Amino acid sequence: MGTLSETLTYLGDQLKREHKLIVKIRSAMIYPMVVLTAMVSVMTFITFSVVPKIANFAKSSGVELPKITQIMINLTTFIQKTWPVLLTIFLIFILLLWQLLKSKKGKKIADKILLKTPVLGNLIRRYNQVRFTRLLAGFYKYGIGVSDAFTILAESLNNTYYSESCLRLKSKLTFGRSFSEALSAEKELFPPIMARIVKGAERTGVLDKTLLKLAKFYEEELAAALKDLTSLIEPILIIILGVGVVGVALSVILPIYRVTSQIR
Repeated sequence: MGTLSETLTYLGDQLKREHKLIVKIRSAMIYPMVVLTAMVSVMTFITFSVVPKIANFAKSSGVELPKITQIMINLTTFIQKTWPVLLTIFLIFILLLWQLLKSKKGKKIADKILLKTPVLGNLIRRYNQVRFTRLLAGFYKYGIGVSDAFTILAESLNNTYYSESCLRLKSKLTFGRSFSEALSAEKELFPPIMARIVKGAERTGVLDKTLLKLAKFYEEELAAALKDLTSLIEPILIIILGVGVVGVALSVILPIYRVTSQIR
């Protein structure tokens, strides 16, 4: 009973840590989503409401529309005429994408793309490494068998490649290979230094404590990766906002400027 209570306490602490990590990731993504939503809303309103009125005013004054304004007018006219078709195509695309991601093959493709994505891929690696080491430390500490431990790990890790890695590790350990030797073959998902540290821990018999230390280290790495993602998003948002604001502003200001110049 004592072991069960300790195990449940350990799992409870792990769930709290994971919840905090997820909250941090969501908080980092809320800011860019709010900014992008506000920007798209304002630009859509100006494009569909303000620009056509200014264009009509400029045309009635006999002024030739600037190219950027004409492009905006053509775009809004096209969208207004074909929005039912565009909406249908968009919904079909979302539905097909959703069905693809539900399939094993589609999820595996998406997981590979995410792992290869700069900054975001590092974030996903660190998150899975944290979960892997901390859960495995608990399994070793509380005497859960190798087969059960890695089966649970494979089901607990969200990324397909990490889940498959756990099943490969399980197979190698079942056939008598050491954990460090099996882990060294997974260098694309786990850093080589991790296998060397695990090898030393196996010799000294402190594998559970070593895995916990690795989990703490990767949690710090995850926090740093999350900070890098936030730092990368901010300049990208500034560039997108700048280009969008300049484009809309020119499409509005240039016709007014030509009309006032003609009046003078």
